[in-house]
Amino acid sequence: MQETKGGLTASKDVMPDNNALISSRPFDRADVPNPMPGAPACPRVPGPLPTKEMFSQNISLSSWCANLVTLVFRSRTPFSAFARASIRLTRDCTVSKSPAFPIPLPCCGVFDRMPSGLSSSKRSKLHFRRALVLIVLALNFWWSGGRFIDSELLRRTPSCQQQSIIRRVVSLLQVDGPRVPFPLVSVGRRVPKLVARLGELSEMLTSAGPKASPYEKGFEGREMTVPVRNDLAEELEPYRSLDASRLKIVGAGTWDPSEFLSDGLVMAYKNPDCLLFARDPPSEIPKISDPMPEVLALAKLWDSFGLLCVHDCNVPELYPDEQVRVFNCYKDRSSDRQIGDRRGRNAYEKRLAGPSKHLPAAVDLVDFDFDAASEWVSLSVTDRKDFYHQFAVSFVRSVSNTIGPGLLADDLRGTFAFDAYLARKASRGDRLDVGDQLQRHSRFPAPGKKVPPVLFASFGSILQGDHGGVEFACDLKCRASPAIISSCRQSALPRPSAA
Repeated sequence: MQETKGGLTASKDVMPDNNALISSRPFDRADVPNPMPGAPACPRVPGPLPTKEMFSQNISLSSWCANLVTLVFRSRTPFSAFARASIRLTRDCTVSKSPAFPIPLPCCGVFDRMPSGLSSSKRSKLHFRRALVLIVLALNFWWSGGRFIDSELLRRTPSCQQQSIIRRVVSLLQVDGPRVPFPLVSVGRRVPKLVARLGELSEMLTSAGPKASPYEKGFEGREMTVPVRNDLAEELEPYRSLDASRLKIVGAGTWDPSEFLSDGLVMAYKNPDCLLFARDPPSEIPKISDPMPEVLALAKLWDSFGLLCVHDCNVPELYPDEQVRVFNCYKDRSSDRQIGDRRGRNAYEKRLAGPSKHLPAAVDLVDFDFDAASEWVSLSVTDRKDFYHQFAVSFVRSVSNTIGPGLLADDLRGTFAFDAYLARKASRGDRLDVGDQLQRHSRFPAPGKKVPPVLFASFGSILQGDHGGVEFACDLKCRASPAIISSCRQSALPRPSAA
């Protein structure tokens, strides 16, 4: 820092030279074509429709910064004109007296021509500084309501408060900026669809042309239909019909969480039939259309993980609206997630009053006030792979996950679930020998002694699509985690001594 007539001033650039990502080295010549006002602008080329190559392109923080500069200068918008007029400004020693806007340029001279032979690391630092300048100019342009700002205000040395704002922008840029390139569409499940739909909308607006007045001479445009192409990437159609060969399942349904559940959820977890109530048939129910060979393949996949339950409760005939349809949800090129369409059964069950009602919505976080000087906000996120598939459930809950159509008993022979079905049938005898059979299903007629020719498959855990699943999961994460950690600490034994 040095003294001037305006008070304390920083060096030429706000960002220090030893910043890990930013270099303050100035350059001499311009590498952008004539960015001053009044110069001929670059012709605007309308963006093409999205292509398959767009969804396979990789991007890094450095390439994003470089592309940002290019796209802004090619946009031919009022902001691009403002940016072109501002990037050549030199630093003034006068310190800004404003605590915020307009924010002076964080660094000067970064848009001079890049010399040849510059290392990749130095190019990345330069691209970062250029992107930082454009972001600060964008904030100023937003603050001024889209009007140009006096260049003298932008040339000033930033005040301490403005330097804090600039450092905050830098930290936000760096927090999610990996140096290793990564596929752009992999940052979220909805990004591929967002990219495709924005590209299609942009093409439609370009084709429509400017038609603000019928008396203007201009391109009349083509038809106003927005083209939709879902063949560009597999993510654009995430939900597919059942294909058991692509389903990826982790978990064996061996953990009984009953001892950790709240009292109000134990009965609903053990016996979901207690939630059933009389109502008119729901308007939206799963459409059972999967062929029997595919259903059989799904049943055998479940059986390999110990998640298949075979029974003789004829859900498709007696309660057709309660059948469950399993379908695929795209995960990656080699596998899909399993989703259970349980809308029919969910509609016949009453709503559970669980802990999810206390989960805040995103808008609630906006109204959260705290004292930044003495308080802080912490977010803790935990996740367990295929958490729902770890649950061991009762026979009654397994039957509530019955899929259709029924399967031939001969096709199920040799599976672990079929052997378990035979064991259940053999256990039916004298009450003194087999007990009261409290798990026997009362909604279906008593089965015969012989094995019927058609049996039914159901999922022996919690399906992703069960309306009670989120209640059980939230309750367990609140109650089971502290209890398990406490028990582990109590059972830990001291390490034996060397003696």
